[in-house]
Amino acid sequence: MDNSNQHHGMADLAADYFNQGFNCAESVMLAGKDILHLPELTSSAASGFGGGLGGKGLTCGALAGGIMVTGLYFNRISPEQKELYHTVLKKCRELTGAFQEEMGTTQCKDIINYDLTDSEQVHEFHQNQIREKKCAPVVYFAAGCLEKILTS
Repeated sequence: MDNSNQHHGMADLAADYFNQGFNCAESVMLAGKDILHLPELTSSAASGFGGGLGGKGLTCGALAGGIMVTGLYFNRISPEQKELYHTVLKKCRELTGAFQEEMGTTQCKDIINYDLTDSEQVHEFHQNQIREKKCAPVVYFAAGCLEKILTS
């Protein structure tokens, strides 16, 4: 992962939340709420997204958290807001594209190379500090990229 483009703000805050023990999706959502001054919300909405949607290794929780923050940021509340809906989709495509380009995938299992539904692999995941070594930089990247996309 290219660290030459250092992010600040949302990325640093998401990293702080992640280091406190929040999962990837929760960390991005909490940082998004704080930096973008979104209405108070709890990270509980993102809790099930960690580990690639319920620990199944599917879409990375950091990316899913960013997608949720994007929806909250634009706050589409009516189906008549079609232009706003297309803006949300465009921003989500930008985030997903940048994430996939940087990580080579959007799938948690392909990023971490562990099956989080297998208790032996979960033990190895923790023993080998994969959360700190692989997930933390992904959370940092996703939050920094999200901030850049939403504020540009």
